[in-house]
Amino acid sequence: MPTNKSSLLTSDHPKARRANEIFRAQYDKARLDLPAGQRLNESPIFASRLLELISACAAAEPDYSVARAVLGDDFVSPEEIMRLRPEVAYSPKQLLELGASVPQRHVLEQLKERGMVLVPGPHRKLSLVQIGTIRSNHFDRKVHPFFGYYADDKQYPYTQFASPGWLAMQKTALQGSEKRTWRQQLALLRREERVLNIAEYAWIMSSVFDVRSVELPTKCMIRTSTMYDRWNGQVYIWGLGEKGGIGYNFGWNQNEFDGLGISAGLRL
Repeated sequence: MPTNKSSLLTSDHPKARRANEIFRAQYDKARLDLPAGQRLNESPIFASRLLELISACAAAEPDYSVARAVLGDDFVSPEEIMRLRPEVAYSPKQLLELGASVPQRHVLEQLKERGMVLVPGPHRKLSLVQIGTIRSNHFDRKVHPFFGYYADDKQYPYTQFASPGWLAMQKTALQGSEKRTWRQQLALLRREERVLNIAEYAWIMSSVFDVRSVELPTKCMIRTSTMYDRWNGQVYIWGLGEKGGIGYNFGWNQNEFDGLGISAGLRL
């Protein structure tokens, strides 16, 4: 429905008085000299960033009531992550985008049926190593790239990323996926499902633990989409409770092990 232009505020409206006062106060706090003030006036991004900030701060708060009603504690909001992980700072624009892109009810119900958690990705693209620096105590010190015998490995700890957006994963291994080869496991996925990479799983697992104190995946290790080139095999990952922290290893794709499955994931 079109906005009634007569109802739109201008900077001269009494409602804008407080915003003008805030701008003047913050401008004074910046303590700009004449050259800095001139650079601000001439900045090509000042006006656009200011408009973006005004629009984001004036927007209604994201409504996650449907996601919470359907998924309960299996839904984690970006605000919860920022509150418990101060190193993660979503911008006002990102918060608006996440609020606007939360899956619709029928998708949320599918996630619930499949036993999935729904978590926002990080505020920027993060590698496994960068995720490990946020909460290094969540990672098994024997295999964390900063501490263990993979410290010199410049492959997947540095080249696999979790990115902004919504991520979902099953809380345990896909039923029937243990003691199967990699190819056999992939055949169990539904068309829209995928196996996430190691950084994405590590992000979800560490975020859910921080916010909900829940360890994922439960009672199993899971293969990831990340390939370890030296062995031509998939990297697999385990949760905090398995061996003293989130850890990872790799093995031949034709291997079949008890306790090694896959967890269906989604990028939404």
